[in-house]
Amino acid sequence: MAVTPGLYEVEGNPNCGNLYQATVVSGPDTDLLDLGPLYGFKYNTNPTADVTHPLTNDGVWEVTSGPQDPYNSVSIFNVVLSESQGVQFDWSATLGIDAVIVKAQDANAYVYYPEEFGDAGLMAPDGKSISHIEFCYDYELFAEKTADASYNLYYDWTITKGEDGEYWKFIGDPAWSHDYDIIVDRTEREDDFAVSGVITVKNPTPFNVTFEVSDVLEIGEVEVPVTTVTCGTYLLGPAEQTTCSYSVDLDAKANGKNVATVNYLTAEYVGEGDYVFKPAEDAEALFYFGDPKAYIGPSTVNVTDTFPYPGGTTEALGSASEYTNFDNDQTFECSSNPDDYTNGSYSYTKVNRA
Repeated sequence: MAVTPGLYEVEGNPNCGNLYQATVVSGPDTDLLDLGPLYGFKYNTNPTADVTHPLTNDGVWEVTSGPQDPYNSVSIFNVVLSESQGVQFDWSATLGIDAVIVKAQDANAYVYYPEEFGDAGLMAPDGKSISHIEFCYDYELFAEKTADASYNLYYDWTITKGEDGEYWKFIGDPAWSHDYDIIVDRTEREDDFAVSGVITVKNPTPFNVTFEVSDVLEIGEVEVPVTTVTCGTYLLGPAEQTTCSYSVDLDAKANGKNVATVNYLTAEYVGEGDYVFKPAEDAEALFYFGDPKAYIGPSTVNVTDTFPYPGGTTEALGSASEYTNFDNDQTFECSSNPDDYTNGSYSYTKVNRA
């Protein structure tokens, strides 16, 4: 279950480790149990100016739970003062924040799902002077991805000629014309359906993390495993990232969703101590088949007719981009030499090529 995001007023003095158990006075839901225990980093004073600090212990800055983390930081800025006391502020962070506790007598808990990297206009209950601010977070790999659907459109052409003619002629008869059709037709064929993209895995944590990536296409009720993912088993150090690619061929053009799952295998804190590492959220991207990636073959052809072939005259009949019937004719005549006849018949063969 996911926690309901929003502004909660909670009783007492909760911290990030026990915020999920706090009594909710008002808010989008009646409890914060789905939030679970979180790591925390506190600014233990009233904010009066812009400040930025890594997640390490230093004076008024305190890691309330979790490891020291010099790789990430939080910033408090745009502080609004009332009688020299900070009553409102904006914040930003280099890692995803699950909640920010703003304490006065009771506390406002700004809860985020999904995690946020910044927010504006945070206050304690009733706009009171803020006593301290605590940022709540956990550690996990972060993944994002792209999904590009593609296919090719093929232009296929056929060409045919009309039937032969049959004529009864005699020696010495004048030449005659034989009419025939040359028909060209274009058909379109979609093929080479595929989905491909990149998966970027980031490690915004103070852990050395080994992981592997699996990927699947969800097309309606059907899941299509992606077998070509270039990540393999990979090690990322703190603040490192890597990008791998994937691709899968499909039998047909169907829109859907691509889901990459990052499975961490080991997570070792670079300092001392054992700390909990959270599984990464799946990275998702929708894909849609739009226009073809490439058009294969000519969309328009020029049609010629040569008689006799080879060596004859080539006629340009015109161009076609769809089904087209070209009319043409050739002149024939019987030989006037009696020696060319066998048993009273004369025949000859010439090739006509279109």
